[in-house]
Amino acid sequence: MKKTLTLGTIIMSVLVLSACGNDTTKKDKPNNTTENVAKPKTEKYYFKNDELKIHDLKIKITNSKIIPVGKTGNEYGEKPVLAIWYKVTNLTNKEIDPNTAWMVAFEAYQDNNKNRENKLNVGSLPDQKFIDSQQNNIKKNGTVENAVSYELDDNTTPVTLKATQGLGGKELGTKIFKIKETLNTEQSNSTSNSNSTSSSTVAQSSSVVQSTSQTKQVATKSVNNNNQSQQVATSSSSQQTLSDFVNEHGMSPAAYKMQHDGMSQKEALDSTPRGMKSSGEIQMQNELNKQQ
Repeated sequence: MKKTLTLGTIIMSVLVLSACGNDTTKKDKPNNTTENVAKPKTEKYYFKNDELKIHDLKIKITNSKIIPVGKTGNEYGEKPVLAIWYKVTNLTNKEIDPNTAWMVAFEAYQDNNKNRENKLNVGSLPDQKFIDSQQNNIKKNGTVENAVSYELDDNTTPVTLKATQGLGGKELGTKIFKIKETLNTEQSNSTSNSNSTSSSTVAQSSSVVQSTSQTKQVATKSVNNNNQSQQVATSSSSQQTLSDFVNEHGMSPAAYKMQHDGMSQKEALDSTPRGMKSSGEIQMQNELNKQQ
């Protein structure tokens, strides 16, 4: 009897151990399924570290400075300007020039009004070496340099440069230019002699600006007789910004008038409001007025 119980106990123990062994085998079986790890999403279009990338082009800001009235790069201006140098790369086979590339993507604001946005007007071309190349088309994957300026409404409020994907496109980023700090630095590096020379230059420049302004008024009146061109000028000034017009037509209002209305360069520039001209066009108009 005892032998029988003992044998039965041994058999039961073996069966239990076997079952445990089977369970362990199942639990230890490796899982062959692959876990998907999300890869970091790269931005297709962006504006960061002074570089803009959109569908057709890439722009890299290389330098900036404030140019007082009367100084080189702002000889004809009535306000100090924020000048910006940049490089443009054409990523497509489309016709893109340095001026149009910048106007499509950027606008500058100086937040010194509590009730409305204060978008800055474009100033004259701050670097004379780009006067002939600013409207030349860039080859595919080619990179060229250019410059632009914005007229400052005061000498203390920072300027915010906003980048977008184009007309109606989302905002890609901003860059802040600290005007007051920059001016303080530049002034501390200048000598009293240079300040005296600058004052004399500013007085001479003011005289030239008054003469230029009068010339422009006379030219504008004569060109306004062209009804079609007048409609373009009125539409562009009252309903659109310069960036809006360029995004819609692929060129500035002045270039549009020359191409579609048969105007000369001077007629087109004289009949276009200052706020609807690029930096290069303003500078070109100043040069044409000097030749009269």
